[in-house]
Amino acid sequence: NNIQKHKGVSLFSSSTLDKHPEGALFGHLFPSSPSDKGLFGRKKSPSEKTGGAVYFNTHEPFCFVTVGVQGAGKSHTSTCVLESCLVPFKPGNIVKLNSPMTSMVLHYDQNTSSICEAAGLLSPNPSIKAIPNDKAVILVSPAFYKQRKKFYGDYCVVKPLLFRWRSLTADHIKRIMRIESGENQLYVASFLNLLRGYQRQAVVPEFSDFMKQVRNVCSAGTQKGPLDQRIALLESVVAESPQNASLVGESLDLMSATKQGIHFIITDLTDPLLSKEEANGLFQVLTEQFRTLPTKGGKVLCLDEAHKYMDGVKADGLSEAIVNAARLMRHDGVRLVVSTQSPKALAPELLELVSIACLHHFHSPDWWSYLQSKLPLNQDAFERILSLNSGEAVVFATSHDLSLSANNIEGSHCLPLRIRPRITEDLGSSRRNS
Repeated sequence: NNIQKHKGVSLFSSSTLDKHPEGALFGHLFPSSPSDKGLFGRKKSPSEKTGGAVYFNTHEPFCFVTVGVQGAGKSHTSTCVLESCLVPFKPGNIVKLNSPMTSMVLHYDQNTSSICEAAGLLSPNPSIKAIPNDKAVILVSPAFYKQRKKFYGDYCVVKPLLFRWRSLTADHIKRIMRIESGENQLYVASFLNLLRGYQRQAVVPEFSDFMKQVRNVCSAGTQKGPLDQRIALLESVVAESPQNASLVGESLDLMSATKQGIHFIITDLTDPLLSKEEANGLFQVLTEQFRTLPTKGGKVLCLDEAHKYMDGVKADGLSEAIVNAARLMRHDGVRLVVSTQSPKALAPELLELVSIACLHHFHSPDWWSYLQSKLPLNQDAFERILSLNSGEAVVFATSHDLSLSANNIEGSHCLPLRIRPRITEDLGSSRRNS
């Protein structure tokens, strides 16, 4: 029937509501229907500056990817998607939302002046009710906490990220310490055997006892240096570690934050002494914890500037975790949003699972070839991408309810769109000489 026919569409147009009454009517009349949708963009037609409105369905799980060079608008777009899942805004039917979803944004940079643009959601326009301060938090590297707290200032709550030891599984510990089963160091085999023993017994000792056992089991003299380096990172992010005694009282992790009713979490691991590989390992743990997090409503996981900490290869554990989250998104109720300059930072499998790909301006034939190998795109779409202005995109959707005629890029399911303005503060505007 018509309801089943149009169930699960990612994009739809107000101009075709008469052809698809079920989605629109369910949105207004039945809370259990596909009713959560944010105004995503307006169709850009060669003959007119502004065309029909295109709506983005946030009610069902999706995998959204946006790419483009710096300044093209990808972070703006990903934050518009976050707004659609977090900030109800009824005027003009911009965002219709039953209730704000539980959302986590991952951000990392070695540039200490870098800000996570999603923090702008905490400073809406005067006509919008802000996300309450007690419902949002920015979690930062404990080793760079004081600097990031000063950087963000008083307009948001900043806490050091410290994992509660009991919230970590054997697999989490392995990922934080970046231990791989194929490594040939003797201490790695001893360490993995220790973790397998804990897993078999379904019990992990107290943190202090665990550290003693690790040092006893992995005590080969030549292995002490490499082992100490990996242990140091674990000790730096666990609440029960003696070095974190002064931070425990004001620290949070994902699990304790959500128990306190916080539904908007930015994890900003910007730290000049934290490598991208170390950030990648911590993000793997957070991704897995968030994926399995029990919530009453929907969940949104956003990877901001993913090329700075993700490589898209099998050896990159976070890429594997994101692909796994995409495969299980309907089971777990997760919506994925990934923003990156280079599409090659994305695992090929992720592009194969994408619901929407929002392609902002870029000019690299290498990037285009990579995208074209996984998405049904033709050369005409690349010509459009080359001519895009900031804030405009060629958007591909695997399922939609749009009238594709003059606006359609022939031979593909792509539309040129001008992404709507932000309804919250835009922290990503390019700096220009005045």
